[in-house]
Amino acid sequence: MSLRLRTVRYSLMSLVLLLGAASCRKSTPAEPPSEPPSASAPGGSSSAAPTSGAGGSAAPPAPAAGQADALPPGHPPVNPPAATESRPAPAPLTSVPAAKVADGTFEHAGLVLTIPQSWTNQPLPLTPMAPVCILHLPPEGAAQDLAEVRITYFPSMHGMPPDLNIDRWLKQMKDGEGKDLTREAAKITSRNVGDLSITIVDASGQIVISGPGMPATNIADGRMIAAIVDHPRGPHFIKITGPKATLDKWAEAAYAFIETAKLDSAEP
Repeated sequence: MSLRLRTVRYSLMSLVLLLGAASCRKSTPAEPPSEPPSASAPGGSSSAAPTSGAGGSAAPPAPAAGQADALPPGHPPVNPPAATESRPAPAPLTSVPAAKVADGTFEHAGLVLTIPQSWTNQPLPLTPMAPVCILHLPPEGAAQDLAEVRITYFPSMHGMPPDLNIDRWLKQMKDGEGKDLTREAAKITSRNVGDLSITIVDASGQIVISGPGMPATNIADGRMIAAIVDHPRGPHFIKITGPKATLDKWAEAAYAFIETAKLDSAEP
């Protein structure tokens, strides 16, 4: 065999060996990675590693959706609302609806009273502690201070003993030495008529009234005739104050006004 043919033969054999080695290298399986690949977020982007807090420990992951029901009773929410989150404002206080006053009759929450003809109904202040009715009495002689009737309604006090209100009213009256009037200095009467319980306090002296929801009053020589009228939907509080001369003139009418108290049979 010539030298040229042997050279071609050796070249072909070398090419066959190289192709076989390349084929074996492709079929060899790749070795597993030393660390698992990081999880990918939706869309193919990698999620960031949890941030370490104080001490180097990683922050605990938030519970998956649906795990809230697994929290023990009374457990605080895992993700409470931010402190700056707006919250609804409390409902404003509202005053009790005014009484119906017409044709000389007072009607409110089941209570009916007959108003003396010369007493006049007045507009009500728009405050939470406003009375349901205000009446003015005609003045007597040279009296400059106003004489009025204020009727308030606090059903939450139904059935409570009248002593607290009696003492509060007497503290609004002063004797000649500027001290609160005592019960001995006042006339206090009580009676029950059917479902009505009526307590009347009658006292004379200096009237000094002030406080939230009440007009400031200072009458040097005054008189107060006040009543607690309790009933199934009550109680109503009737307070008549003014100069002693005016109240002395209208005392009989004031007592008669309180005594006309009755329940409206049409009310539930």
